[in-house]
Amino acid sequence: MTNNAVRTLIGGLALVLAALTVPAAAARAETHECAPAKEHPNPVIVMPGGGIYSDSGADTAIEFLYGALRRTLREAGFCTVAFPHGIVAGIQGAGPIPDSATAFAAFVDRVRAETGADRVDVVAHSEGALVTNYYAKVLHGAPNLRRIVMFSPVTHGADPAQVATVIGAGTYPGGPEQLVTDFPVLVQAAGTVLTPFPAAMQCVAGSEVIEAVTRGGITQPGIRYTVLATRKDPFLTPAETTSFIEEPGVLNAYYEDLFPAEAPTTHNTMPSSPSAMNWVQKQLT
Repeated sequence: MTNNAVRTLIGGLALVLAALTVPAAAARAETHECAPAKEHPNPVIVMPGGGIYSDSGADTAIEFLYGALRRTLREAGFCTVAFPHGIVAGIQGAGPIPDSATAFAAFVDRVRAETGADRVDVVAHSEGALVTNYYAKVLHGAPNLRRIVMFSPVTHGADPAQVATVIGAGTYPGGPEQLVTDFPVLVQAAGTVLTPFPAAMQCVAGSEVIEAVTRGGITQPGIRYTVLATRKDPFLTPAETTSFIEEPGVLNAYYEDLFPAEAPTTHNTMPSSPSAMNWVQKQLT
């Protein structure tokens, strides 16, 4: 990365900051429009990942990424609803993880009240899994949950160096660490831009949120946990140290091992894979 490129990056960050108008984080929960069937008495809440943006709003993007999953589960008889959370400036999952978890707690109570169910199941993707695990452990919501099925979950946090490599900093001579040493203003600029979107930093290994969820163990009594990861994930790699929950009773699996004949999947596309959606149904029974 040349000096000119670095100046361009810093200038771009400044322009983003100048143009940004950030409202408070919000959650836009849909109406339920379904009742649990006798064979599937537990409602299913789909928890999207973060960083999803659409000019038409986060709801449109979430429908594009998770609509097939929700429809597949509904067609199989599951009362399934989605919970967009932490929406800031049209970006899903940008608000603080604890705030999203608190909003999720209220939504779980609402779903239980409207459906008459004692507990709910959750199908969570990426940051949505971190929000769910924070709710279950830190906010003591475990008694309200039966199953947590996770796609590429942010469990132990993303490695900052790996993320930097993915976005191109790894091509700088000496790697991301040397880039920061040579151009410390980058840290200040990036931190300023990300300040309105705290979830981005809370998903990094070592954050207070990650520590709160993982310290002393993640799993909670009464919940069955399942993790599906992919070796093609550019951000949460390797899954054994970033996504998997290596605790008794947890099923950890790689998409490539379960579906070796399928086309490759990635961090973002796995929830819409037909094979993965069928696999989810089995985990919810």
